[in-house]
Amino acid sequence: MTQTLLSNPPRRDVPTSFPPVSELEYIDLHASGAPQDVTSSGSLLAHYLVKPALNDVGRVRAFYMWITSNISYDAAGFQSDSIGPQDAGTVLRHRTGVCEGFATLFKELCREVHIPCKKISGFAKCFGHHPGHIYTADEESNHTWNIVFVSGDWWPIEVTWGAGPIDKNYQFVRQHEELHFLMDPNLFVIKHYPFMKNSLSNSALYQLLRKPINLEEFSKAAVLHNRGIEWGFESTTHIHQVVDVDVSCEITARCTRTKLERMMCYLDEENTGKDFFNYVLIRKKDNGDFTIKVTPPRPGTYTLKIFGQTDSNDDSYHPLTSFFLCCKSSDRSVRPYPKHEGLWGILSNVSAYGFQSDMNKTDVVTTKNGAVELTFQARPEADLTVRLKGADDTGNLDRFIMAHREYGQVVIKCRLPKAGYYSILLFARNLTTLAPKQKHIGSILIQCMEAHSDVRPYPVNPHPWGLMAMALEYGFTKDALLNSIFFTMDGEVEINLETNRKINVSLEVLPSEKTTHNTQASVSETDSSVNIRAQFSSQGYYGIKLFANTSHQEEHEQVYLGAILVNSLKTNKPFL
Repeated sequence: MTQTLLSNPPRRDVPTSFPPVSELEYIDLHASGAPQDVTSSGSLLAHYLVKPALNDVGRVRAFYMWITSNISYDAAGFQSDSIGPQDAGTVLRHRTGVCEGFATLFKELCREVHIPCKKISGFAKCFGHHPGHIYTADEESNHTWNIVFVSGDWWPIEVTWGAGPIDKNYQFVRQHEELHFLMDPNLFVIKHYPFMKNSLSNSALYQLLRKPINLEEFSKAAVLHNRGIEWGFESTTHIHQVVDVDVSCEITARCTRTKLERMMCYLDEENTGKDFFNYVLIRKKDNGDFTIKVTPPRPGTYTLKIFGQTDSNDDSYHPLTSFFLCCKSSDRSVRPYPKHEGLWGILSNVSAYGFQSDMNKTDVVTTKNGAVELTFQARPEADLTVRLKGADDTGNLDRFIMAHREYGQVVIKCRLPKAGYYSILLFARNLTTLAPKQKHIGSILIQCMEAHSDVRPYPVNPHPWGLMAMALEYGFTKDALLNSIFFTMDGEVEINLETNRKINVSLEVLPSEKTTHNTQASVSETDSSVNIRAQFSSQGYYGIKLFANTSHQEEHEQVYLGAILVNSLKTNKPFL
């Protein structure tokens, strides 16, 4: 076996004889059904497990599935440093062990059916690993795994990690991991470095690479978590796990084997454990890459944890990698971003919510004068709500944001009361699934350099100003839906909305602020229009809500059809 390993350089491509995991389900089912009486010895177990296998890949698969499903990691022994015997018989009898026991049992099963297998010891970036640690040849190895010869080549296999991890409380978590079965050596070396018999030179061959890496390269390289390896996460700007930061740094990253929809980061200060995630800005570029800008609020050491998501309909994130930031200097004037755990911008599948796809191109906006206006193409039935949050997350800022419908568009406007960072939160209802509730579809970051000169508040209205699409069902025409904002310079306004039949309508006036000034509004209906007259005795914004009065049997019902916004700029006469 040793001669096979030393004389044949490993290939880099997975052989075509490797079947997909789905074609090995019959092996998995057979392994999961192993009766108790065949587990009393490695010989009985090995020969039972390989019965349905057609080749060595199937046989190795059976061993991998049984061990990862039945042997538990001895987390208590690992924590107390009181590990018992790790021979195959003891591990099999007690159904527990550490990496040495897992690897020994796997090797014993392979030996029983004459599959070449070797137990490898070395350095592994696993539980308790510190990213700043540089391994040296003076250290003892901290992990054991296997390499196995199948399909004409040697491949690494990790039965210990395939069974599941240890959590932060030193508890073993049974969690089958497919990634570690006959793994690509180029990916395996991200976390495993062979160190056999205190010889780095003699151990290099066990990396199974055409060009082995040295121990310093292994130590400094960024560590990927399982999904990071599987999805092909890589940074195009930072290949080392430790990053020196002078005021700020920007990391560009991507996934090469899958499309990453979203990314989320935590920034933990090492000394205090405090999370400064609101000092991290994540943006998605047009080419699918992501940029992560980190501006620590003070000098110190931080851990930047990066998580990813490949399905926008799935709320769960998976850990991808971590960077260790050594911040030497900081900018005292740096301000935190609003609380936002993830990527700025809008979901990629906005069409399901009634918007055109170009909506998700907007993620960060800068305004010098405190005024913001965003326009998005939208279907009439798009059901949108907007909220405004400040970086300090104090006070209700919804009075300084509004949205209105205009010619097949939704226009969002803000008047920001002071300089700083804000977030516009957007919520909408999925029109494809007919979801009854709105979902958070994204947030847009606003950097405001100066406060707006006119911070008159808007009336709080959860929906965009203008008539809703359902108003068509009650007799309003499409032209009536086009205009949603009206102006008056003298306190009076007259609004005519076209209809195709006479509609019984009632009104409700909504001022932007509590006021003792009188307002008056009246409505009249004809067969072709609804006519609204209103008079306002003071400047400001006013909302006029419209309701259709309907009768069902002997009960009367008011159906909300939408609201119109009126900007009263000036008034020079008393209320009549």
